Amino acid sequence: MSAESWRVALPEDGLVLPLAADITLLEGLRDAGLALRHACCNGVCEICAAELLSGEVDQRYPQGRIRGAELNPPLIQLCTSKPRSDLILRLAPYARRRCDS
Repeated sequence: MSAESWRVALPEDGLVLPLAADITLLEGLRDAGLALRHACCNGVCEICAAELLSGEVDQRYPQGRIRGAELNPPLIQLCTSKPRSDLILRLAPYARRRCDS
């Protein structure tokens, strides 16, 4: 992919999505149709969390460039993280919005 976008894989969902580099993971995943919970959108509430299994993100809060790892993957906040490479994520169970039937 070009420098303007990256691939984000969610293996548990069987999804691989293109995601623009200039928007947060939360924005991109929601735009792609995933029902994700969010509240504060500044990283404090930690509702929109995911494990970063592979790749690299810039996270605004808590601030830092974070690299993924399959063993003991770091937890990132989707609302404050932007992709800096192709990513593999595992959404936290509480990050998913429940839909009523």
